Amino acid sequence: MPRKVPSQKWRQVVLLFAIALMCLITACSDTKSQSGTQTGQQSTQGKMPVDEDTAYDTKCQAIVKEINDVAHFITIFDLDTGRDITLTYNGGTDVTNQYGSVELMDSIEPGEIVDAYYLSTKDKLVKMQMSSEAWRYKGVDRMSFHPDEGYAAIGTKKYQYENNLLIYSDGEPITMLELNSEDELTVLGIGGKIYSIIVTKGHGYVRFSGIHDFIGGTLEIGARVILPIADPMIATVREGTYTLTMTNGELTGKKTITVAKNQEITIDMSEFQQPKEHIGKVHFIVTPQEASVYVNGTLVNAKKAVLLNYGKHSVIALCDGYEAFRGTLTVGEEEQYIQVTLAEEKEESSEASASSSEEPENPGEETDNETTDQTSKTEIKLDKAHKITVSAPAGAEVYFNGAYKGVAPVSFTKMIGSFTITLRKDGYETKSYTVEIVDDDQDSVLSFPDLELAVSDSSGDPN
Repeated sequence: MPRKVPSQKWRQVVLLFAIALMCLITACSDTKSQSGTQTGQQSTQGKMPVDEDTAYDTKCQAIVKEINDVAHFITIFDLDTGRDITLTYNGGTDVTNQYGSVELMDSIEPGEIVDAYYLSTKDKLVKMQMSSEAWRYKGVDRMSFHPDEGYAAIGTKKYQYENNLLIYSDGEPITMLELNSEDELTVLGIGGKIYSIIVTKGHGYVRFSGIHDFIGGTLEIGARVILPIADPMIATVREGTYTLTMTNGELTGKKTITVAKNQEITIDMSEFQQPKEHIGKVHFIVTPQEASVYVNGTLVNAKKAVLLNYGKHSVIALCDGYEAFRGTLTVGEEEQYIQVTLAEEKEESSEASASSSEEPENPGEETDNETTDQTSKTEIKLDKAHKITVSAPAGAEVYFNGAYKGVAPVSFTKMIGSFTITLRKDGYETKSYTVEIVDDDQDSVLSFPDLELAVSDSSGDPN
């Protein structure tokens, strides 16, 4: 029996069915492929591991307190919470200055104000930038603190500060008392508030030998240090190289010295001597008799003859209830008598006068010009009814603005103002403190920490 051949119509149906089936398979394949791709992308994003070198969960504004480049940790003080935070860091930590330029971690000093970004779950510092909100005053020579009013002054500008003000020298914290007027500072703050201070140039100490003929004269070291010469004495000087000049009347001696931070040197001036025939004996006749007389800034016993080199000397006489006398004395004879009379404060028409009883034509030359000694540069205010006592550290030599006062515990006449107390003891590090003596009609008792043992002896004369 012959095989039946499908009709033309049936073949068309089969062909259409095959085409439809192929299209369906292709569509499903494309849909599955696209769906699989999208699912794969979403899965990758959801399971992507966190890069701990770049991720952080906390940001704070802080002050750098300590950087340990051996153990690779940093301690910062969070300004918002007022607490210390210690974080680890590594070579991948992003450190930049306030302008975004890359910095090395060891270029950041304790005391810097920074923006810190860290991973709190691992106490890990991720990024640190010197704060662009903070201001930095560099090269500050002198600033004054007024704790009762809670502000510090830089020039004519006043800034608030807290009792926990952070101060650093060579990366180590110091107290406000340890700041010296000779130090050069970088002051950091935000807005009208100071947060930290960095000592950029510290101070050292200069002692002297062979200065007998300069006693009563004036010491100048650079342009900043001007002191009356006494023996013994010690000068606090900013680190650096200077020309040292001693003058006493016609006698002048100069040397070049180098002062290192926290170090003490001794300078021998014995090569400079005044010819004996150029030394005069001066007798002061002072009214009232209880007045204090300063020659070249040094208090003298006006009831006895004072030996002075030939030449000019500044004279200041002070007494409570009287106007201060300031003048210039010219010594040019073996013996002279100088009369100094102070006018009472209420007598507006009268003026203090000085004259030589032997040479009325050559009186002490009263002048309004500022004299060169440090004492006359500042307003002298004595409180003879009260004392300043330095009670500790016991056994330390006490110098008050460079002038020797004795060995602690020691007391001396109270003076009002800001002064430098220097403490010295053989075998120990010399230390100085800035103190503010207030006019409160009371004795002032000062006590300081024990001196630290000296690491090495650097007291020899390097010149």
